[in-house]
Amino acid sequence: MNTLARWWHADDARGLWATTAITLIFAVAATMPLTPHDLWFHIRLGQQMLDTRALVTTDIFSYTQYGATYFNNAWLGELVLYGLWSVGGAPLLVFARVLCVVCFYAMFWWLGWRASGSERWSAWFILLAALASFPHWQLRPQTFVLPIFALFVFILTRYLERGRAPLFWLPLLMIAWVNLHGSFVFGFALVALTLAGEMIQATLARAQAIRLAMWAALTGAAMLINPLGFGMFAAVLEIGRDPAIQSWVLEWLPANAREFPANVFYGMVLALLLGALFSRVRGRATEMLWGVTFIWLGWSAYRNALWATALMVPLLAMLWTDLGAQIRARVPMFISRWTRFLFYPRRLGAMRALILIVLLMLCLIALPLPRATFSGNDLRWWVSADTPIDAVSYLRENNVRERIYHEIGAGSFLMWALWPQQLVFVDSRINLYTAEQWRDYFAVLSAQDGFEDILAKYRVEYVLADSFWQPQLIEALHQRERSWQLVFQSGESFLFRRR
Repeated sequence: MNTLARWWHADDARGLWATTAITLIFAVAATMPLTPHDLWFHIRLGQQMLDTRALVTTDIFSYTQYGATYFNNAWLGELVLYGLWSVGGAPLLVFARVLCVVCFYAMFWWLGWRASGSERWSAWFILLAALASFPHWQLRPQTFVLPIFALFVFILTRYLERGRAPLFWLPLLMIAWVNLHGSFVFGFALVALTLAGEMIQATLARAQAIRLAMWAALTGAAMLINPLGFGMFAAVLEIGRDPAIQSWVLEWLPANAREFPANVFYGMVLALLLGALFSRVRGRATEMLWGVTFIWLGWSAYRNALWATALMVPLLAMLWTDLGAQIRARVPMFISRWTRFLFYPRRLGAMRALILIVLLMLCLIALPLPRATFSGNDLRWWVSADTPIDAVSYLRENNVRERIYHEIGAGSFLMWALWPQQLVFVDSRINLYTAEQWRDYFAVLSAQDGFEDILAKYRVEYVLADSFWQPQLIEALHQRERSWQLVFQSGESFLFRRR
């Protein structure tokens, strides 16, 4: 009997847990629409750098901060995004996101399986990690560093287990990471925490520890290989401390317990605490340091739950595999009889066939290539409803050049689709704009008293409002028909012109 036949007739669900978990993650990543906020302005900046053969150091895309000094630390990620768009359009952008997300979670599933020996527990916890962080899967430069983060954890874990691993990859990967996205500091944090864990609980020989310290130093030096050198640290710190970001950008705020993904994150933290209290196994000091540090980061700013939940998977799988064995030893006999009934080899074979057929159909439906066949060049198939495609077409056809007030995501799309015809009021480069301007932006967004005076201060002639993000503003402008005229409406987009 060959390997495939032995697997098919096995008396357990081996292989199905991992296949199901990774396929579900693949399907969600492939069908999620491209959101405008953190995508299109990056593509525009990538195109600008390629056209001018120079980095973008001043703003030329907004009428509110035109000429202000600006440098985006994700310059390499922007070039990659523009390259993907130029070669394959939206389908290739979606495929790149799928590849990065699936590789990220597949590697952490594998680490969980290696740590626990349980495919099932690792699959369950990787699904929970995905549920807790899927809002952060939108395509942006950060997406490209997901596999790099996983590789850092894989290499360091392998070195702790075996005393040997390709540590030379750490500085090489860091060179790419520091130029792709500002989260490169997390890579060095992983290495530094590994060294700290070795100081607490020595698992390596002296020579191996020295080798790890040497490659850690080289990884730290590799962070300086970027256009700003030491200035890259100041640029990242400026973003982290920017009052506008800390006050108004939701993903930089603590996790909101009223949202389902945040509750999954809190549930995983609780499961980790319960596992640490009642399990008979103990993780390495390094793994505990990783977990505690990144849980704190995820607790402080919800965007970091992406890294925290993935790092928790190996620990949770290891602890709950042992707890599961303890629970099964005390489970009532009738439950074990029902388990034997369901997992009788013939029934399990039918389950395998059904699950594999469903997963295959799910993959075929979600794959970008078949969808591209039906969508043609219509961008609407790939983007979220708050992308103002039709409004942009109206502005282009009517050669509208007057100043427009708009939502942040619309600003990102306008920056890509209509520059230089249109300069934007704001966009997702949060740290470019002043705190005063952000107060004005939100005052208009919620149609507070005096919002028309704010629009007059910026000499705004048009308002492009979104019915999902700015319903109060749309209602207020409708009530002011003597001052504002609705000239275009399509989907969620409402375009008003000053009379």
